[in-house]
Amino acid sequence: MYCQLCGKTPQKGYNRPKSLHATKRLILPNLQKWNGIYICNRCRKTLKLKAVA
Repeated sequence: MYCQLCGKTPQKGYNRPKSLHATKRLILPNLQKWNGIYICNRCRKTLKLKAVA
C-alpha cells in the first residue's frame, strides 16, 4: 500500500545482523486510515497541525 496524499511507498532494504549476512526485507510506511483514506503518519500529523493553526 502507499500514502494516498504524498505517494510514499514501501522501500527495499536489508536485515543486517552482527555476522553481516544480508537478507532482503520490505520497509513499510506507517499508514493510518484517516477519514476513509490511507495516509502516512507524518501527513496525518501535518494535517492535524495545520487544522489547529
